[in-house]
Amino acid sequence: MIVELTGKLTERRIAERYRFPQEYAWRTASVLRSADIVIDVPGHEVVAVTGDPEDDLVLATCRLTQADYLVTRDRRLLGLGNHEGTAIVDPSDFLRILARSPQ
Repeated sequence: MIVELTGKLTERRIAERYRFPQEYAWRTASVLRSADIVIDVPGHEVVAVTGDPEDDLVLATCRLTQADYLVTRDRRLLGLGNHEGTAIVDPSDFLRILARSPQ
């Protein structure tokens, strides 16, 4: 997931739209890698929910890690609203949630 996020953050259209310098994308990936935990998702844990195997793998990962949030712009995932205890929100909503958080 970190590789996919880094790829998205380094796309020209993303960098230009959000004025996100490429060096920040690499720095973000580095920070995430330093804190990451490898989660093995056995095939039997991936349940067909969205019709997209990659999205279903993300949902399985969220379920197995008991993630509170999945932050995405993927309309199919956002349409779910939540999945097995994980709230699925877009980046703008997530920033608002963080701003309200007492931590």
